Amino acid sequence: MPVDATQTEDTLVGRTIAERYRVLAPIGRGGMGAVYRVEHLMLKKELALKFLHPELGRLDEVARRFEREAEAAARLDHPNIVQVTDFGRTAEGMLFLVMELLQGDSLTAVIRPDGVGTPIPVERALHIERQILRALEHAHASGIVHRDLKPDNVMLIKRDDEVDIVKLLDFGIAKLTLADGEVGKGETLTQAGVVFGTPEYLSPEQAMGEEADRRADLYSAGIVLYEMLAGRRPFDAASKVAIVSMHLTQKAMPVTQAAPDANIPRWLERVVERAMAKKRDERYSDAQEFLQALDWSAGPSRGLPVVSGSPSAGIGRLGEAVLDRVATAWSFLVRRGREAGVPWPRAFAAAGVALAVALVGLVVIMRRTDGPRPAPPAMADSLGRAESLLAHGELEGARAALQQLQSAHPETARVHYLMGNLDYAQGERERALGDYQRAIQLDRGYKTDPVLRGNVRAMLDRRTEGQAAVALLADDIGKPALADLVACAKGCRDDRVRRRAAEAAVKIGGPALIAEEGRPLGKDDDALLDKLRNGKSCRERKAAALELIATGDKTYLDSLRAARERKGGLFGLEGINGCMRRELDAAIRKLDGDKDK
Repeated sequence: MPVDATQTEDTLVGRTIAERYRVLAPIGRGGMGAVYRVEHLMLKKELALKFLHPELGRLDEVARRFEREAEAAARLDHPNIVQVTDFGRTAEGMLFLVMELLQGDSLTAVIRPDGVGTPIPVERALHIERQILRALEHAHASGIVHRDLKPDNVMLIKRDDEVDIVKLLDFGIAKLTLADGEVGKGETLTQAGVVFGTPEYLSPEQAMGEEADRRADLYSAGIVLYEMLAGRRPFDAASKVAIVSMHLTQKAMPVTQAAPDANIPRWLERVVERAMAKKRDERYSDAQEFLQALDWSAGPSRGLPVVSGSPSAGIGRLGEAVLDRVATAWSFLVRRGREAGVPWPRAFAAAGVALAVALVGLVVIMRRTDGPRPAPPAMADSLGRAESLLAHGELEGARAALQQLQSAHPETARVHYLMGNLDYAQGERERALGDYQRAIQLDRGYKTDPVLRGNVRAMLDRRTEGQAAVALLADDIGKPALADLVACAKGCRDDRVRRRAAEAAVKIGGPALIAEEGRPLGKDDDALLDKLRNGKSCRERKAAALELIATGDKTYLDSLRAARERKGGLFGLEGINGCMRRELDAAIRKLDGDKDK
């Protein structure tokens, strides 16, 4: 008789699963099954192992879908997605997943620390939401739709001095739970007692049994953002059926009214409303667009997110926000003019001039974009089909569609970008780097694309692609990638990659930047010191100096001073390290200051 991992008695504790995982203790249970802390017997590393409901293992089609989805989830490599490392089936037929073990709190526990909902401060909520969207964008580009996004599936962990690092759970498994039409022999997943998604966060199309694409995840992300800001869900009722009906028919109370004391800005209310639109075509088209709407909050144009305007006005995305600001500014300027004693006609004229100047600046801000340019409208349908194939995991069909687009439109950056995402998802990482490089060359907006950056970061620690990934970050992305290069200079496993990252970071950000981080070097310090003293060219000696500077080690201070003062030339009076004079001066000042502390 199979062991039920969801039963109350922990008969699994102490057992060995798949000949390599020893079960240590239960972590939690839910409608899908149970999660245990386990130890990998060979690696001596603790992991989390999730068993699915035992009845799932007895359905062949479900098991096949599980394996496909688990394999896809294991390919996801993003700092905000839990890493799946293994999957399989026990001798008793239980399906299981193995993933990294996380220490932290669920977002549910943060919103309801004592079981009562509490609004999260706006900046903290936005910080968390942005990470959720970056994780979704990476997954969507890899052909995976979550379909069960909710606070329970969002873990917040702490690493070093960083807090609120998001880890999204249960990718791929939620997609499995929606496939009730695919289980045969008259059995359905509902008969197995499995919950299809979570009613409080279910998109209207999921509630109606329609195929859900990435916009279903964005709807759920909007619900999660609403709940963080308001401390309560937009739709709640005693009956789950009633909640589903509310998703289909009712408009949520504006989040500013749901939490009147939370200081939620008006523009953010509109962002949430658009994310929660009943019709999927009225939501953000992808996670990147949602992110761009939130990122307006961090810039000089605070209060002007990328949101839909009034269609009848014909003014495009920022129309409604712009008109609100124009009306407010006009009233303010006229009122201040009258208060200052300016006669009505002159107050009216002065307000008009000031408003015209302000609108010019506003138009400049509206036109400015830090992200990629949209593809030509004539390509919208064909690109949409390719992206839909990607979102539904039909990768070979997506490749065929993108190859046709590349042939017909070789100068369109988004085609190369999507091909890069596809190549990365299928393990063709060197090709992905070439695709990404071409996309950036055609449209510099892709330098800040979170999916592109995340995928390139993931390649830094791979032996075959690490140096090429550093080159792309340094040469094609440049300053926006400085933090990635610094992190690699400190932590990349391969010595050559680490050194190249340090040199690139110093070149972009200056020697003091890396010195503050204190990157440890390898065991060949003597070789570097020898090259600093005896290198045949200033360029060769500079490369050695930069690597020594990058360690932040004060023991090299005298060697750097000697290089700074070294003379040569015909009469031995000429400084021969002029090519690195500025870097040496900065490093010596920095190390001297540290020495005196």
